Amino acid sequence: MARSRNTKPDTEVVTADQMYVATETFSADVDGAAITVHRGQLVRQGDPRLVAHGSYFRQATDADLMEQATAAPGEHRAIAW
Repeated sequence: MARSRNTKPDTEVVTADQMYVATETFSADVDGAAITVHRGQLVRQGDPRLVAHGSYFRQATDADLMEQATAAPGEHRAIAW
């Protein structure tokens, strides 16, 4: 009897409606810990940072979830040698 092999790891699909993006960099206390959230940082719905400081976030779009492959005009990126 042939055994079925699952070669793909279990992954969770995250959609934009479950994610929020920080609109600016801020520091705050969350659950007694000092944290810094950077502009553009993504958090999931229900994250303590989002719950405590929702005014610093907006709902993510599909574009927010896509990694940019090339540098924007004038943007410099680190090069690993």
